[in-house]
Amino acid sequence: MNIFKNKRTRVFILIMGTLVICAIIIAKLYYDYQNRSIDPRIVEANKLYSQYNDLVNIDDHNAIFELMDSIESIYKQYPHYSESYEVGVLYNNRAATYLSIALSDSLLQDSLFPLVKENAMISIEIYSKWLNEFEDLSEEEITDKISPYFNEDDPVFE
Repeated sequence: MNIFKNKRTRVFILIMGTLVICAIIIAKLYYDYQNRSIDPRIVEANKLYSQYNDLVNIDDHNAIFELMDSIESIYKQYPHYSESYEVGVLYNNRAATYLSIALSDSLLQDSLFPLVKENAMISIEIYSKWLNEFEDLSEEEITDKISPYFNEDDPVFE
């Protein structure tokens, strides 16, 4: 029994195939746009960040701290990013790394718990400041506020 002999089945398969192809094309266009929308000034930070989970999985704490320092140095080069939530994420990750080390080595807990707290508090402060600055703004107000840092005429955005 050949299911393709039925005309309705063939039409249905043709329509579904067309829809799937359209969905794939739309997804490709959308994700290509999303990938191009990353600020070229911090692309290297994003690439470095892609290593973070691998380092966490192998518990390479020294490499994690080096990685986060490298990422932060990229963010600190640009006024808009120097106190952005991305830097808050770094401090949060530092706190988590210190906590992970402290929980695995009871001898280090007394010296590491203050670092956990310090980094967590810095992270919270950065998040809070960022939210207070942007939370109640309209899209237009946000655009006005960040436009000096994202000048379309800047060659980096070509």
